[in-house]
Amino acid sequence: MERTGFLTFDGARLTDVKNLLTAFMVLAFQLLSACNLSPDQPVPNDHASIQGSVIPTEGSRTDQPIIALTTAPATSSIEDALLSVVESTFHFDRLGALHVIGVVRNHSDQALANIQVSIQIRDSQGQTITQATVPLSTDPLFPGERAVFIWEFQEISITTPLVTADIVSFNLAAAGRVDFEIRNINIARTGDARLHLTGEILNSLLVPVYVDQLSAAFFDQDGHIRAANTWELGSHYLEPGEIGPFRITIDLTNNAQSQPSDVVELYYRAEKGPLIQPVGLSFQGEPEYYIASDGTFHLVARLINDSGEVLQPYLLASIYDPQGNLIDTSLSTLFGLPLSPSETLPVDFSGWGALNDGLPDPKRIWKYALQWDPYRTQSTSSKWISLEPQLDSQRNDAGIVRVQGTISNPGEHPVNGYTIVARFWDPADGRTLALIAQTGEGTLSAGQSTPFILEVNLSLQAGDLSPEIELIAKGQPLE
Repeated sequence: MERTGFLTFDGARLTDVKNLLTAFMVLAFQLLSACNLSPDQPVPNDHASIQGSVIPTEGSRTDQPIIALTTAPATSSIEDALLSVVESTFHFDRLGALHVIGVVRNHSDQALANIQVSIQIRDSQGQTITQATVPLSTDPLFPGERAVFIWEFQEISITTPLVTADIVSFNLAAAGRVDFEIRNINIARTGDARLHLTGEILNSLLVPVYVDQLSAAFFDQDGHIRAANTWELGSHYLEPGEIGPFRITIDLTNNAQSQPSDVVELYYRAEKGPLIQPVGLSFQGEPEYYIASDGTFHLVARLINDSGEVLQPYLLASIYDPQGNLIDTSLSTLFGLPLSPSETLPVDFSGWGALNDGLPDPKRIWKYALQWDPYRTQSTSSKWISLEPQLDSQRNDAGIVRVQGTISNPGEHPVNGYTIVARFWDPADGRTLALIAQTGEGTLSAGQSTPFILEVNLSLQAGDLSPEIELIAKGQPLE
């Protein structure tokens, strides 16, 4: 399997505040082509760098996670002269999950692969609470390189755990590397102490590339790791010449002010693979956007299934400014609904990163790019039943629109729960005012109806307007 190395870019001193202006430099990150390297063959250690700014927005939060830094040297029998855990860090997030990250460095003159790190979580008495064996963010790891490991533990009952990290296995590597470009990097520091890394992957090869994972780590001016995370979303499959977006968000709560020597390293793993036959999905018409009352940016489109299969789409959207700089990227899974052959459904992209923490003037938005990932888009045998929603009443109270109605099951089989999608639109010009979804629990037998209530704040979009409403409802067959 062919794997990648990592990308490093250095941040400049923070100067501007409030605006979501993002630093951006285009780079072409060329690694070695697949060349079947032998373990004793010297491997170049090429790093590309971006000189850019990390620009913050003002703001303060009191519900920040507690960051705890600790050095946990490797204690395994593997010789430190070859490979070692040089540092590890842990912190609890707002939900109480324990995040453990650390750094492994290859001190040898050979490429090492399949490196596994055992993370042990113990209480104050030294009793093991939980453990996990995790891979590195980069594989193989070439001479002199460092890479990180990242893991999240849920439901940890203690607040002061003892964390150790040991290398438990590895072997010599004989794999080459995959060539592709990472470009259009957008770095935004937002008011809630988060660093959003958004960019594009360009497959410049003549064969498809499968991107297994992208990770980023934040290092302080002394070279110590402070925070790290894997990507929230991105293109897992790229055909030759295709461009796909990605986004990684890193919590920098413990690093209030970035310094010129601070470094964010971007690691990735990828391999060449076979061509995936295209499945018939397409977007209809031009996308449109609206800004919700809470300031959230929503990009709305309509998707149609032109294939003969029931599909569970994995959709990506990117937004660019007039200069072609990437502003942000978002993911939509169609509210979790499958899309039947010839069916069309509205799509909402609202899970943006920095865009929702300092919304730029919509006039800055130049174009949108919508795509679906054929690797993450799955065919499914689950054929949800179309239900019949009926609108009974609608009331607009100072911009708060409240809708009541019933959902009926016209089919011959019962459904276990339902999802209703509501598109509110302006009858004057047809523009979308809001797109929401709501789920309901319980069994709905054939011929049975159940009431529903929807409420949406349209004070920013529509004021006292009485909007038109498009309702779509589907239920999951009871097994």
